[in-house]
Amino acid sequence: MKIITLCILLVSLLTAQDGPFTLRKKDTIGELEAKIVAQIAADILNKDVNIYVVGEQKDFMTLGMNGFRIAKNCKEANFIFVSKQSVDDMELCENSRAIHFTNSRELFNKNRDFVGLFYWFKSRPNITFSSKRLESKLTMLPKSYEQFIEEF
Repeated sequence: MKIITLCILLVSLLTAQDGPFTLRKKDTIGELEAKIVAQIAADILNKDVNIYVVGEQKDFMTLGMNGFRIAKNCKEANFIFVSKQSVDDMELCENSRAIHFTNSRELFNKNRDFVGLFYWFKSRPNITFSSKRLESKLTMLPKSYEQFIEEF
């Protein structure tokens, strides 16, 4: 009887829509990444965010955060996110004075305009900021980000 009860309990937990072992259909990796990048942008700028996304913008369009707007071009933006899938389109935004952020390690290492990097490692999100690049952009991060700042 205990085994039957345990099996029924296990099956019900695994098939539940919002249980601890299920992935909600509405949350994709792209949407989660967009939420994290949007929060970083809001914390860095400490004002309304006008973000320009080089590449696919659909995950950012659904955020609906207060003080968050998708810019139509680099000139309107105060924060620019370049995804690794759209590295080739980066030339359009190189002369912008906005804060640049990416999810491409290669782009972050090559281009000194980027102050930060968001990437996945072993299925965990990671954030890295360059202290020298932050200083060159005259950008201060909140204390909660100190653990992510590296000297390079």
